[in-house]
Amino acid sequence: MKKLCAMLEIVFAALTVSAMLCTAQLAPPVAVARGQTAPAPLKPLQNIPLLGVDGALDHMGIDVQGQRLFVPAEQHGTVEVLDLRTGKRIRTISAVRWPSTVVYHPQSNQIFVSDRADGTCKVLSGETYELVKSIKLIVGPDNAAYDAPSHYLYIATGGRHAGMPYTLVAIVDTATSEHVGDIKVDGPNVQAMAFEPVGPKMYADLPDSNKVVVIDRQKRNVVTAWTTTPECQRPYTLALDSAHHRLFVGCRMYATQAEWWQPGKMVVLDTDSGRTVATLDAGGGADEMFFDPASQRIYLQGYEGIADVWREVDPDHYESIGRIQGGVHGKTSLLVPKLGRYYVAVSQHQDVVRGIQGGKIEEGYIQVYEVEP
Repeated sequence: MKKLCAMLEIVFAALTVSAMLCTAQLAPPVAVARGQTAPAPLKPLQNIPLLGVDGALDHMGIDVQGQRLFVPAEQHGTVEVLDLRTGKRIRTISAVRWPSTVVYHPQSNQIFVSDRADGTCKVLSGETYELVKSIKLIVGPDNAAYDAPSHYLYIATGGRHAGMPYTLVAIVDTATSEHVGDIKVDGPNVQAMAFEPVGPKMYADLPDSNKVVVIDRQKRNVVTAWTTTPECQRPYTLALDSAHHRLFVGCRMYATQAEWWQPGKMVVLDTDSGRTVATLDAGGGADEMFFDPASQRIYLQGYEGIADVWREVDPDHYESIGRIQGGVHGKTSLLVPKLGRYYVAVSQHQDVVRGIQGGKIEEGYIQVYEVEP
C-alpha cells in the first residue's frame, strides 16, 4: 500500500510540473526591451468598441482639451466621435463620403476632413458636428498633415487617385478655411509629411519611387530628393527630430499588400545631407509614425497591429525598448503626449481560412494604451 501511495505521489508531481509547463507555454508574450526585464513602453488600458463600422479606419484627429477622438471610417463614409473620458462613441458624422485624415483646429473648434470621394476638404463644426464649408480641391484628397504654428493643413491630392503622374499638395488655411495654394510633387503617391519647426523646410515621402523629397514651404517647390533604397523600399511614414537633424522613415518593403507584411524597416536619415545613419528592423506595413522629444522615443505602427518603440540614445544610435502586438488589423495610430496615451484603430474584419473569408466577424475598436515612463 505504501509503495502504491508513493507511486501515486510521483505521478501527481509529474502531472503538476507538466501542467505548469503547458501554462507557461500558453501564456501571452510580454513585450519588453530586448535583453532587459523592464516593462513594455505601452500599457493596454481599454478597448472602445465601434460596433457596425465596417471597412478600414484611417488617420485620426484629437481634441486634447475636450478629450474627443475623431476616427475616419473610409468605406463606411463616416467620422466617429469618441468621448475619451467615458470611453464611449458620442456621435457619428455622415457629412463625409470617403474620409481619410481628420485634423481638429482648437482655435476655431472646427474639424477638417480630407474627403477622397468628391475632391474636397470638409469643415465641420466642433460644437454641432454639422457641415460648415466644403473646400473644393482636385480629385483624391488623401493623406494630410497639420503645421500648428502656421495653421496650415497640407493635403495630398491628385496623383494615383486622379490618374495623374504628379501630386498636388494642397495648402488649406485652417484659420480662414481657404485653399491658399498648392505644391507640385513629381510622383503619383505622397504619403506622410513632416515639418521643421523653424524655417521653411518640410519633408514628404514618395513610396512608388522610393524617395523622400525636401520642400521649401515659402517658395512652394521641391528643393531636392533623397533615394531611400536599398535599405528602405516603399517609404510610407515619417517622423522628425529637428533638434538632432534626424528624419525617421518607416518602410513597407513590399510593392503590394502581402498576406503578411513582415519584415518592415525603419531608416534614420541625416536631414543635412540625406545620408542613411541607421537601419532597424520593424513590424510590417508601416502606416503611422511619431517622435516624442521629451522621451526621445520613436513609435512606428504597422498593418500587423505591431507598435515598435525605440529610444534615441544619441543621433547615431537607437535601441529597441519594446514591440507591442495589438489587434492584428490595427494599422493606424495616434500618440498624444499631453494625455500620456497611444491610440490604435483596429478595423472590422472577418476570419480568413485558406484564402476564403468565413467565420466570425470581429467588430472594429480603438485600443487605448498608457505611455509608460
